[in-house]
Amino acid sequence: MDASDRDVEPDEHLLDQIFGSCQPAANRVILQNCDNCIFKAIFSPALENGVTSYIVRLEATIQVGVAENDQGRQFQFCVMECVNRVTLEEAWGDMSTENRDSIASAVVEALAKMQTMRLSDAQVTAILRPILAAEGNEALLDKPIMGGPSTGFMENGAALLTSIKKLYKLKRPFCNIQEIADPKGLKVISSYEDLGSLKISDLEMSEWLDQAVLCHNDLTPRNIMVRLSGQDAYGNTTYNLAAIIDWELQY
Repeated sequence: MDASDRDVEPDEHLLDQIFGSCQPAANRVILQNCDNCIFKAIFSPALENGVTSYIVRLEATIQVGVAENDQGRQFQFCVMECVNRVTLEEAWGDMSTENRDSIASAVVEALAKMQTMRLSDAQVTAILRPILAAEGNEALLDKPIMGGPSTGFMENGAALLTSIKKLYKLKRPFCNIQEIADPKGLKVISSYEDLGSLKISDLEMSEWLDQAVLCHNDLTPRNIMVRLSGQDAYGNTTYNLAAIIDWELQY
């Protein structure tokens, strides 16, 4: 089997580059395929800051960077705090209609806050800079950009559309992109006749840099963490929103 077809695992070479001298006592794999590996690093005794485990996930970002495994494959990694809560998927059956509505409202509020952030914000560039620097693309942060880890970061709409087309190509292309002169821009022609085509002018695409917002792209109950908050007046268990996570890399 080719090395690129094997499931990625936290081997000694990767762990050494991520954690240095503070190596975990054990690792528990949460998600694993040939391109990704999400794992929980368990420390015993606890680290100097009292932490006993880290996971590649949400809350505060502890560390980001690029590391390679024993086969020489390079991976972007991100170490984040572990949130010891339950998923909305697990808690849904215990929740009242009112509690479900309150969680939904809290998720909407959290997403609205996330969408006020821009790639140019200091807290975002602080995360992106070491990764882009390792790829020789740090200069991208000095200009308006859009996109994400899977598509790459682009300076214009035409490049973004082309990247999305390559990313999502199936056994046959799902669309064809042509340049047009009037209005100057692109024409996206669907491979499915019932969907037709769409013209997008250069002027419209130039506005995307200002209109683009951070998106989750996999907002399912298993990616919403809730914490037990008590009971309501009727004795029903109640929960509050704890975190919105992502077990896999999104855009």
